[in-house]
Amino acid sequence: MPGDGEIVCNTMWRKAWWRREVESDILDTNETITKRDLVIELANRSGLTQTQAFDLFQSALDLITEELGKGNEVTLRRFGTFEVRMTKPKVGRNPKKPGSEMRIPSRAIVRFKPGKEMKVQVGKVLPKL
Repeated sequence: MPGDGEIVCNTMWRKAWWRREVESDILDTNETITKRDLVIELANRSGLTQTQAFDLFQSALDLITEELGKGNEVTLRRFGTFEVRMTKPKVGRNPKKPGSEMRIPSRAIVRFKPGKEMKVQVGKVLPKL
């Protein structure tokens, strides 16, 4: 947070700082954590540069995506499991033309099942909301 009279050159930092201040003061809502936020925290905790942390993080996401694309289940202990499931075909209706029906084909979706530790951590949020 800049002090009085301090010039801040990074416009993005000012916007992010102001947005967080406004959200926390006015809206009092939970904050959305982005990939960039996670990369910065990973870099701070591991001692890697932000570029190295980004490459590592992106590689992990790419590997998970590749395995899911092959139809494999990805289990991360203490975090959760990603699995590919198929939806059933169904009949839908166009809201603009309620009388006409259209067939919606089955498709592959990714389902996430949280691990035990995640369930415990998320369970602690409820009293705060």
